[in-house]
Amino acid sequence: MNEQECLGLLAEMPHQWLAAIGATVISEDLRLSWTDDSSPCAVLHSPHKAPAEVLYAAWPSREDLARFPVIEWNLYNKQDIPLADYRRMTRASLAEGHAWSLAAAATDLAHSRRTAGTAARGPFNPGFQGPSSPHRSLLTMVSCTFNDVARALDGLLPSAKGDGLGLDPGRFADFQGTEKGVRTVYPIEVMAFYGLALFPLRGDGIRDTGRARQRGWTTGRRREDEFRWPAWRQPLDRWAIDALLDVWDPDRESIDGSLGITAAWKSVRRDRPGQNPGHGYASQPLQ
Repeated sequence: MNEQECLGLLAEMPHQWLAAIGATVISEDLRLSWTDDSSPCAVLHSPHKAPAEVLYAAWPSREDLARFPVIEWNLYNKQDIPLADYRRMTRASLAEGHAWSLAAAATDLAHSRRTAGTAARGPFNPGFQGPSSPHRSLLTMVSCTFNDVARALDGLLPSAKGDGLGLDPGRFADFQGTEKGVRTVYPIEVMAFYGLALFPLRGDGIRDTGRARQRGWTTGRRREDEFRWPAWRQPLDRWAIDALLDVWDPDRESIDGSLGITAAWKSVRRDRPGQNPGHGYASQPLQ
């Protein structure tokens, strides 16, 4: 088994943690674990070749992404979608293998206090920030070379002009607000998009039961926008990560070592000061 520590994928950064999971969605030959130190980074495992080579061999093209229904119908620019339209899009997408992109953006089972009979977006809000859209951002970012992907995994690829999922607190060109523009690391944002495959929105469609609409989000008296996530020691593929996240309880105060979990964090919103507001997410460790 080949292993690669990825200093560009830190568990404590929500968008990089999501990107590490996305690597296992892009290539199902990859396994993911985390180093057991004070600032864990992703460790990618592959059976035959170097993990960076395995990832790039499965890297999507612009044409691949253009066929994703969430991009084809420009779903990110809509807050609520008529259920009839959502169901039509879902039926048309089931055979394509990318229906998860619809479930990551909205669901016809989500309860909406504002309007009835719509598919509402949930707290993870995977839409692109500001005027950007997947056509103007993601379809540009996906055109990466092998060197781009390898350097991004190592944490060495410089950021470039462009928006992403809106989670990276360092994506603003000047966090003091004196310079307009957003910068991001393209391969990381593409991988984070694929990581959304493990985060479908959900709900009963009838009443607000208090259950988080998306896994990882706390419920009860805590703020709805507090996301919690774990790192683990065992190499897991996409489906094993999916199973682990099913049993991971974000409302627990302590880390459950019986699951192989070595650390966990909660999201902390970071607002951009100045005349051009925006925000991203950093983290605080859980004990």
